[in-house]
Amino acid sequence: MNAYKAKPNDLPWPPIIAGAAILLSVLAGMLITLELPGTALARFAGSLLIISAISLDIWSMMTLHASQTTIMPNRKSSHLVTTGPFGYSRNPIYAGNAMLLFGLGLLTTNGWFAVFAVGAMIGTHVMAIRREELHLLAIFGAEYEAYCNRVRRWV
Repeated sequence: MNAYKAKPNDLPWPPIIAGAAILLSVLAGMLITLELPGTALARFAGSLLIISAISLDIWSMMTLHASQTTIMPNRKSSHLVTTGPFGYSRNPIYAGNAMLLFGLGLLTTNGWFAVFAVGAMIGTHVMAIRREELHLLAIFGAEYEAYCNRVRRWV
């Protein structure tokens, strides 16, 4: 049996990576200042990014729930979801995580959020997305390949 068919991962890496990025950003900001512009416009943009990220995550989770498939990134998918936000991005929750990190950076003027947002995106790609794509390919085959040809990985 294809190892990726059972489940994509043993751990739910994306929320662990996003949480670590938040924690590291706060800790790094306490040790070394890496300040972003603290203008009202930057803080407003940060707030909009945070609200958009949370909204995107909720929409994505509701779409997965309505499709009766798992929300957890380390469990077996029972349905290929291509509607809602998944019609625009194959990984809208992970895109939302990145938006949240960048938004927190702008809102708090802590530039470490931007640094660790990039690191979190790379980590999510390496630790989760690659394995999830192999998992979905093993389960859904040509249907998943066609979806990948239509919809971009991040945005």
